[in-house]
Amino acid sequence: MRKFLKRAGALLLTLSMLLSLSLPVFSAGESDTVTLTSGSNLNTAISQVKDGGTIVIDGTHSLASNSWTAHGKTVTITGGTLDASALSTFTLGDSVTFEDMTLTLKSGSTVYANGNALTISTDVTVNNGGTIYGGKSSGTLNGDTNITILSGSFTRIYGGSNGGTINGNTNLYVGGTANADCDASSHSSTYLIFGGGNNDKISGKTSVTIADSAKANYIYGGSNGTSCSIGGGTNLYFTGGNAMSLYGANKSADTKCNSNVVMTGGSIEQLFGGCEGSGLTGNVTVKALGGTVTRRIYGGCYNETNENNDGFLTSRYVNGTVRLYIDANLTVDYTFKTTQTVLGFPVTIDGPDWSIYAHSRHNTLSDTEISKIIYTDNKAYTKYNGSLKAQDLTMQLIMGSTSAADEIHLYTYSSNGATITETCSLDHTSHSNTATLALDDSVSRAYTGSPIEAAKVVYGSEWDGDICEITYSNNVNVGTATATCTGHGNTVSLDFEITKATVSAPSLSAVGESVQGQADGRISGLTTAMEYSADGGTTYQPITDTNMKFAPGTYIIRIPETATSKASAPVTVTISEGRHVIDTAALSIRFQLPESHTAESESTTLRIISTVDHLNYKKVGFQVWMENESGEMIDQDPLETNQVFTSIVGSDGKSAVTYTPSEEFGSTSAYFFTQKFNDISNEHFDKTIRIRAYVVTSDGYTVYGEQVECTVTGLLSSQG
Repeated sequence: MRKFLKRAGALLLTLSMLLSLSLPVFSAGESDTVTLTSGSNLNTAISQVKDGGTIVIDGTHSLASNSWTAHGKTVTITGGTLDASALSTFTLGDSVTFEDMTLTLKSGSTVYANGNALTISTDVTVNNGGTIYGGKSSGTLNGDTNITILSGSFTRIYGGSNGGTINGNTNLYVGGTANADCDASSHSSTYLIFGGGNNDKISGKTSVTIADSAKANYIYGGSNGTSCSIGGGTNLYFTGGNAMSLYGANKSADTKCNSNVVMTGGSIEQLFGGCEGSGLTGNVTVKALGGTVTRRIYGGCYNETNENNDGFLTSRYVNGTVRLYIDANLTVDYTFKTTQTVLGFPVTIDGPDWSIYAHSRHNTLSDTEISKIIYTDNKAYTKYNGSLKAQDLTMQLIMGSTSAADEIHLYTYSSNGATITETCSLDHTSHSNTATLALDDSVSRAYTGSPIEAAKVVYGSEWDGDICEITYSNNVNVGTATATCTGHGNTVSLDFEITKATVSAPSLSAVGESVQGQADGRISGLTTAMEYSADGGTTYQPITDTNMKFAPGTYIIRIPETATSKASAPVTVTISEGRHVIDTAALSIRFQLPESHTAESESTTLRIISTVDHLNYKKVGFQVWMENESGEMIDQDPLETNQVFTSIVGSDGKSAVTYTPSEEFGSTSAYFFTQKFNDISNEHFDKTIRIRAYVVTSDGYTVYGEQVECTVTGLLSSQG
């Protein structure tokens, strides 16, 4: 016994020591916050944290393999260090925000967001930043990509995938202190940013925004690689930061979509609205509205010198229209300088290529590239009209007298009715175009209960102004709605009528009267939202009950007009007259008793017989009341049957029923049914019996014949 107690005490001591250790233990349910330690598992932590919850790293958690599985969650990882230095490829399984932590990657490694939303916050320390893709390493991604990089230095950042297909859009935001290690003045290709991917195919559009103090050497609105393609257009927004070059579209691949570049801040050396090293089929819009450009702006594509450096490649241009907008808030200071060696000595020279052109570089005479420079206002015109074309001697010799654009415009705007007109105020060009607010006939203007936006702006083919915004008032209820369009300081409006909604005609069917005189016809499909007319549509009455009964006749049914809907088309329904089954013949009662029985017999059997006009009834039967000892008439259970005997008159011409009394059934009574009362004792011969026959019609109505009252004694006397 003492040995047992000693062993038990030792076991309890061991258990208490184990319980006192700080082991990573996860709760059975999902928690708002889960702690991740060096000895725990990232997938386990994600599975046990709530969607939108936080995983706190205690110390350093190392990832031994690229095995982050998908949980369909969005999480925040914060705290200590997530060490992925053992992984050449790090693929995310869930949407994640890295916040206030250290992320250690392997030098030269690649991070794939895999279509999950990825955010690296400004307070994250990133070691060994390599390449980031918003998409996948290959294959097809169905959906959009969304990545935000606010810290760390990455040699390549792609909004798209590394090969494969994205059936969706790409969204990339690079801001904060991202790529702080970058020398943004360098022409090296150390730090590159792409709105798209690498040799991928994107069905939608790309969007890349550079903001704050982010840096890069080259930034592209599109993708990289000879086999890439983008279906929905490229979009590059430069609102802050520093870069050497901006390109609106792809690198090294012909682009077959529109390109859009908007610069409102930051500082760059050069801007190209089109591609680098390839052409573009589509239209290019460059809005240089703010920030600083130190060297040059070209609205089109970049053309490099050929292999022998004795001429320029001119096959890379825009097959479409280039529009370069210049605002007075933009600074093009032409401060870029290069150092060249002359006679063995370094010499600093201006440029080369201080310039503003709406063309592609070295391709200013293409018939298919139509280029325009549009000043946003008089301030911009005054500031830059004398600073277009080549400003340095080298490029002046190369470009010669080539114009800065095919067309140069400074517009004024006026309005009349629903139309805004833009007119070029420069003497050397003639241009006038319109933007007209008009009804969009593809949009129904019938009441729906939701806002109706039934206007559109029809732009002239040469409209160069902004896209006008349409707002609405009173566009929900029936009545007059107003669409308003504002653009370039002008406001125009257009009224349109919201009409009452059209209501479909009800789907109805008639069920005729069961028996003549019953007025029990019905109309299937009725609702209390309907009304009916019995006088050909002169007056209407509401449907008060979906099971309303109708007399034979013709009725017009419709859904009535309301404040928001028209009356439906009328539906005509006819209730047919019921059958003539209640008369002196059909459903009348006849009786049979054994011929040998008399009023003195100990008992007898009474047979009840009735007739009907056809066999298409659900049921036939007799309702019976019998007098009890107290003289009360007691309702008995109905005597029902599904059996209706066919012809009363047999093939031999004789009646199939022996009648007592001897009256014949009427000629309309072709079929009969019968029931029997067996062993009626003599003491009940004088008790009153009341009987009436009935049928149940195919549509569920019960039709009764006339009630008959008798006694067995009376029937026996009549039989005698």
